[in-house]
Amino acid sequence: MTAQVLRVAVPRPLRCEFDYAAPAGALPSIGARVRVPFGKSETVGVVTGFAEASAHALKPVSAVLDEAPLLPADLLKLAAWMSNYYHHPLGEVYATMLPRPARRGA
Repeated sequence: MTAQVLRVAVPRPLRCEFDYAAPAGALPSIGARVRVPFGKSETVGVVTGFAEASAHALKPVSAVLDEAPLLPADLLKLAAWMSNYYHHPLGEVYATMLPRPARRGA
C-alpha cells in the first residue's frame, strides 16, 4: 500500500487538515514538517497522516523539511488532546509547540 496523499495541519484558524500530493521518493513521517502552498503564499505545516486518494485536486508539497519527525508521538497525542479540549485548530496547536525558527521552516 503506497500513500499518494499527505494530510497536513497548517497554522491557520481552520479546524481541518488539508490534502497534498505526496512527493516522489520517501514519504515524510507523521510529525515531520513540510512546506506547502496555501492560498497565494506558502506555509509550514505538520504531516498528520496519509491517504490513498482525495476528492480534491491536489497541489504538490513544496519541500519536506524534516527527515525524522520533529514532533514525537507523545507530543502529537498531547496536541490532539489540547486541540479537542480547548477547541483550537490542530495546526495552530502544533505551531505553538514549535520554536519560532521551526515555524518558519528553519
